[in-house]
Amino acid sequence: MDIKKNKTTIGIIGFGRFGALAASILSRHFLVKVYHYKNKKENPARAKKIGVRLTDLKDTLNSDIVILIAPISQTEKIIKEIAPQLKPGCLVMDACSVKVYPCQWLKKHLPKSVEIMGTHPMFGPTTSKYDFDKQTWDLKKLQIVLCPLRIKKIRLEKIKKFLKKLDLKVIITTPDDHDRQNAKTLSLVHFVGRSILGAGIGQQKIYTPGYEDLLRILPHTTSDNWQLFYDMNNYNPYAQVIRENFLDSCQTINKKINAFKKNQKN
Repeated sequence: MDIKKNKTTIGIIGFGRFGALAASILSRHFLVKVYHYKNKKENPARAKKIGVRLTDLKDTLNSDIVILIAPISQTEKIIKEIAPQLKPGCLVMDACSVKVYPCQWLKKHLPKSVEIMGTHPMFGPTTSKYDFDKQTWDLKKLQIVLCPLRIKKIRLEKIKKFLKKLDLKVIITTPDDHDRQNAKTLSLVHFVGRSILGAGIGQQKIYTPGYEDLLRILPHTTSDNWQLFYDMNNYNPYAQVIRENFLDSCQTINKKINAFKKNQKN
C-alpha cells in the first residue's frame, strides 16, 4: 500500500516499546497519529524518527482506526475514557496479549456506532528484530491473532490482506480459544523463562544443544517489563491452572528422582 494512495488514518494510543514498533510498521503505509499517556521528553524525537505525528488524545481518536497499545491492567479504564470521543464508523482494536477480558471491555463500553476487534500480534521488538535506529524489522513467519467482534466483512478482509502482505500469518479465532492456547504458549513460557533467569541459569563453557535451546527463550521472555508479565498471567483466565499443573509436574518428577535414589541405596 502506498501512503500517497491510502489516506486511512490510524491513531495509536501508547508509545512504549511495542507502540513504537507498531507505529514504525504502519507509518510506511498509512497516516499515523500517536498519543502517549506518559509525556516523556524523548517522545517528539522518537515520533520524528519514525515518521508519525505526536498528538493529543482528541486528535488521535479522530482516526479511521484506533489501536490501543497499553498495559492490560489499564485497558478497561482507557476504553471507558475514549468511548464518548470516538467518531462513528471508526474501528477500535486492542493489542493486549490476553483477549477474553479486553474483548469483553470493548463490547461493554464502546458505542454501537463503532466497529471493534481484538488483536494480538504474537511478536514484539525482540522477536521481530526491531532496530529503532535503522527503522528495520522482520515479520516473516510471525503470527497475528484477530478476534472479530463487530466488524464489517469487507473491512476485515482488507485488514487480513494487508497483514498478509507484511508476511504475517493471520489467525482468526475466538477470545476464549486465544487465551486457552496462550496460557501455554505465552504465559507459561514467560514463567519458565523468568524462573530460569531467577535461578541463575545462563551461558557457560560446557553445554549441550538442548541446553542452548533452553537458553534461547530468555531474550523473548525476560526483556519485557514486569507489569506485562504479571498482567499476562493475572488477566488470562487459564494461566493459573496451566502454571500450577506445570509446578505439580516438576514436584512429581523431583519426588521420582529422590525415590529412585533412595531405592538404589536399599
